[in-house]
Amino acid sequence: MKRLINTQKLAICTTAVALSIGSVFGAYCISNNQKSSKANTTSASYEEMLPAIEQVSKECAESLAEKTEPELDLEVKDVVPIYNVTDNIVGYSVSYYDGETPYGYASFDFTTDQLITDFIIHENTESMYNVLTESFVEADASVEIKDCTDKLYTTTGIDYAVSAEQNNKETFYYNASTYSEDDFENMLDYYEDNYLEFYDNTEYEDNFYSELADNNSEDNYIVQGKIADWFKKWLKKLFPSFFEDEYVAPTAYPNHSEVFKEIDKLVGEVSEPVMLPQYSKEKSLTSQETIMKTTSRYACGLVALTSICNQEDILVNGNIQDTFNKLWDLTGTQANIYETSEFYGKQVDCSGTTIYNMAAGMRYYGTELGINIQASTKSNPQFTTFKSAVDNHNSSVLCYQIANEGGHGVSIVGYANGNISEHNIDYLLAADGWYDDIPRYVLYNPALFESCTAITYTINK
Repeated sequence: MKRLINTQKLAICTTAVALSIGSVFGAYCISNNQKSSKANTTSASYEEMLPAIEQVSKECAESLAEKTEPELDLEVKDVVPIYNVTDNIVGYSVSYYDGETPYGYASFDFTTDQLITDFIIHENTESMYNVLTESFVEADASVEIKDCTDKLYTTTGIDYAVSAEQNNKETFYYNASTYSEDDFENMLDYYEDNYLEFYDNTEYEDNFYSELADNNSEDNYIVQGKIADWFKKWLKKLFPSFFEDEYVAPTAYPNHSEVFKEIDKLVGEVSEPVMLPQYSKEKSLTSQETIMKTTSRYACGLVALTSICNQEDILVNGNIQDTFNKLWDLTGTQANIYETSEFYGKQVDCSGTTIYNMAAGMRYYGTELGINIQASTKSNPQFTTFKSAVDNHNSSVLCYQIANEGGHGVSIVGYANGNISEHNIDYLLAADGWYDDIPRYVLYNPALFESCTAITYTINK
């Protein structure tokens, strides 16, 4: 999949969350830790930078694990590249293990000032890549694990897609649906336009380096160059002893504490999470697999609502099957079925619902159970909206959309504050039906979605 961007739209730069794009980068190289003179330097291309980006991702993942779980001796394994919507690598997702026991993952995007986009470190927790590829195989009987490509595609800054290659064709899996290459690209068109527009508020140096991006080259060189340029900034923070006035790109990275002495400062600290008091790992995490197998239906927003009903102890007949089916009826979801396919050995009706129906449906649900449920909605909510919900012990759902076909809804069960490379940042803890091992820490930025809404529920039993 090769997604190219109009160069006339690229007079931009960013110091914000998520993806960035821009100018081609020319770098100076060193050998054996010695700086070369400017006269003898060569250019470092995007492709030549990728091994360095992978190595630094591993080192940062180790530092994050040491800070978060200092009593454990976790290993980093299974490093998977993260591609943006222009099909270029912007970082890597690293898996954690304690011996043979999976312990979660951390994803690093070097085109963000915050660096760590999402992570979870917890016993018996699979990596995002493993969870999605296993779901892909379950959802599509023609796909086997060996067909899955070594790629994660970031679709919104929060979610990912995975792909498989068969007979020289790539098929994509996102939000319990499979897409052809063309259909997946069409779904992402809005997101590509939206993040270009989002970052079109800051000027940047017009430095395209004609030796790499000449009149005959593709626009993709410019995108790749900006990715390399952003990584250059991270290297300056990681390897201050390698730099003076000019930037120097190491050709190899000695793996010892002297070189990586700045990583602790770079990764910073993440506070203990503040969780809803009614949160429960057993009750708050409902998987799409469980819903599909027990109801032969699926709607991601209703999976989130079912999880809320479970954690609030207001299930119909004490089980999630009857609860999901009741919510399906009360929200009018039957009318929006867009696909009936085989998942987990069953024919499943896949559908969606609206923000209005998710709010009204829960009020109707409460009335039928003799419970007072109030729902309030807020478009393009800030982090403080979800923080307030948690602090006031109210369940909430984050709903977002990137195109008519692309969107998702997750229950928010907590939040945490962090300091990454001297930036104060906020994480939401999302109980996601796609990833139900444990809530994951995710950065949140409403400006990168086509639409984004918070629904907060006040439940008086």
